[in-house]
Amino acid sequence: MLRKLAANSGISLALRCGDARETTDFVKSEFSDRADVMRALGELAKLHAQRCGRYLQYRCILRLTRRQYITSHIQQFEMKIFVSVCAVIVVGWLILTTNIARAPSEPPCTEPWFSYLTEHYFAIEDGEGHGPDIGSGEWFNGFEVMARLPSSYGLPLQQRCAALQARLEPRIYIINRPLGLSISF
Repeated sequence: MLRKLAANSGISLALRCGDARETTDFVKSEFSDRADVMRALGELAKLHAQRCGRYLQYRCILRLTRRQYITSHIQQFEMKIFVSVCAVIVVGWLILTTNIARAPSEPPCTEPWFSYLTEHYFAIEDGEGHGPDIGSGEWFNGFEVMARLPSSYGLPLQQRCAALQARLEPRIYIINRPLGLSISF
């Protein structure tokens, strides 16, 4: 009966001797899960080892160790699946929150041009609507700093817009606003 119970739990034992009463008590006990079966088999292996000698102890412990080895590989596989799912979620989030900005196609210094820059490039504000007025000198300075462009501080507004447009056209920006990252090339 012990061999049948062990086989049902996926564990093979090589029992050479044993007390019939201990085996019967073991079979009669109720187990809620495999961990209980493993503990009981380990205890039984110790009892048999005391009575039968080292050979049985070695074989029983070796079999249990193989089972534990397989269980640890299953746990490692489950961990790899968990890490893979987390990686897919992170990559998906990065794809959804990352914007690839190109130079605006609207004429420079118009309302749609400023809107495009604010929506697709950098919002020069604190998130609550505070910050420089769009199109002001302070706004241009902030935008040029965030875009890592040289300052065009001394130019009149129309020339500043044209210079900014000319600097943005050859570049591509990859921007992730939630992380505050921007890459240009």
